[in-house]
Amino acid sequence: MAGYTRQSVSQIQNGADITAPPLNAEFNQLLAAFNAASGHGHTGATGDAPPIPLATSLSGYLPAVHGGTGGRNNNSASSNPTVTDDSGSGYAVGSVWLNTANDRIFICVNNTANAALWNEVVASDGLKFHPETTNTVDIGTASNRYKNLYLSGGATVAGTLNVTGTTTATHIGTGTITSTGLGTFATIDANGGQVDGAVIGGNSPSAITGTQITANSGFVGGLTGDLVGNVTSSGTSGFNNITASGTIQGAVTGNVSGNVTSTGTSAFNNVTIAGTLNMDGSTTATIQNLTDPTNPKDAATKSYVDTGLANLVDSSPAALDTLNELAAAIGDDSNFSTTMTNALAGKVADTGDTMTGDLIMSGGVTVTGLPLPTANSEAASKQYTDQQDALQVTKAGDTMSGSLAMGGNKVTGLGTPSANTDASTKGYVDGILGSATAASASAAAAATSAANAATSEANAQTHANTAATAITTSQQFLDTYFVSASAPSGSNLSTGDLWFDTANNLMKVYGASGFQNAGSSVNGTAERRDYTASANQTSFAATYDPNFCDVYLNGVKLAPSDFTATNGSSVVLASGAVAGDAISIVSYGTFLLADHYSKTAVDALIDDVETLALAGL
Repeated sequence: MAGYTRQSVSQIQNGADITAPPLNAEFNQLLAAFNAASGHGHTGATGDAPPIPLATSLSGYLPAVHGGTGGRNNNSASSNPTVTDDSGSGYAVGSVWLNTANDRIFICVNNTANAALWNEVVASDGLKFHPETTNTVDIGTASNRYKNLYLSGGATVAGTLNVTGTTTATHIGTGTITSTGLGTFATIDANGGQVDGAVIGGNSPSAITGTQITANSGFVGGLTGDLVGNVTSSGTSGFNNITASGTIQGAVTGNVSGNVTSTGTSAFNNVTIAGTLNMDGSTTATIQNLTDPTNPKDAATKSYVDTGLANLVDSSPAALDTLNELAAAIGDDSNFSTTMTNALAGKVADTGDTMTGDLIMSGGVTVTGLPLPTANSEAASKQYTDQQDALQVTKAGDTMSGSLAMGGNKVTGLGTPSANTDASTKGYVDGILGSATAASASAAAAATSAANAATSEANAQTHANTAATAITTSQQFLDTYFVSASAPSGSNLSTGDLWFDTANNLMKVYGASGFQNAGSSVNGTAERRDYTASANQTSFAATYDPNFCDVYLNGVKLAPSDFTATNGSSVVLASGAVAGDAISIVSYGTFLLADHYSKTAVDALIDDVETLALAGL
């Protein structure tokens, strides 16, 4: 390898021991050969490797340092490049684009993403040297110009040809010519600008057609266009737009501005007078043959004025056909309009008005045609009054067609209800609750009897068991029944274990979800709570077993659909109560009789116990 020299050849032998120093020397030499700054290169010089053939050894784009552009070239395009042919597409500044469809060549001068700029190289197709699009390419600039232009054919200029030197031309068509030097032209058709110097046409004057000519001396012959200066005509001349500072003699046809003095008959079209038109009242001169005016500032004819006055008088009576007579008729009041306005201001308009005082109807006169009122301050018609009266509840009895909201007030004096839809009195409801209490007491007494019977059965069974069974049962009882202020825990708990909660005086049973109340949440057979509701109140605290409570609103029992009682701690009304409503919640204690003894079974059990007692067992 160029740039690498073997080290320690004699120390590295087949079958000999290999030590670290010779290996380190070889690897250090390899490391030095590949050092980026001082290692071997590909220059072809002594100690270096031969040059790398770039054309066959590189892929991608040839960088500028090796003679490339650093980007791609497109030599087979069928369209011109666009702003998106940019760095993202691999193009760089200097990239070449050849459109083979129209033989156009472009060079990239800016490869910014989505804003690439390609300049066209204007080339010849063999017979002509031209840009692709008309009026897009300049030859030279205002500050950097070409020197000479040699043409064997003609030159067609669509814009302005500006020549600053001496130019000889045999023919110039349409366009604008600006010359700061000497220009020689065989024939000129001048439609604008100025012509100075010798007489145009040489020794024999020729006709000139133009738009503006300035002369240092007079012109002889026919002229067409605007003239400024003196004009002398010995024949017939026609002029348009003449400004004269002296006297014009003869007939003038066209627009005239300035003072016009005429001793004969003059005919004018469209005369604009900026000063005073004096008709010389000492003569009989008049302005005749006027047409009737159409614009506000047109002169009026006698006929037009006479007709206007006749229309003003019209068919007025002789006593009122003059302004003096009209003034006398209104009392010569120069403020007649104000006087009438003030007089009418105190009257009521038939189209509607606002009264500032009382409207007194006397002599049996009525106000008719009133619509049904919508605002509280509007007058009410008999129809509206009758309708409102029909909506009231009569003392003799009536039928409600909608709800009767008492707004916190009481309905008193009710009779004892007999039909299911009659309103209940407080005494009636309290009587029903008393019957329920009695029934609950009877059920409690029955439960006590059943419990006593069960106790008798348990005592008999205890006497019948052996001492070993009694000990085992006692142990099981201690593992099943707990008395404490906090919940028992440990691996010996099993489903059905009982715990008397001394903190809350409640019996609880152990299940899958832990300890829960073994009996009813209600202490006893029933519990009642009474509330006076606030406005829109819906929630009321209560203790109950779910689905075992009744709710009363102002003494009326609510249907289950009118409230929600599922969590055992509160009752929620479906609709908010009115402030002052009486809410009563009655909760019932629950119990379940199961596996109880009948009287016959208890009597038989007692007989068995007595038999065992007599036997000394």
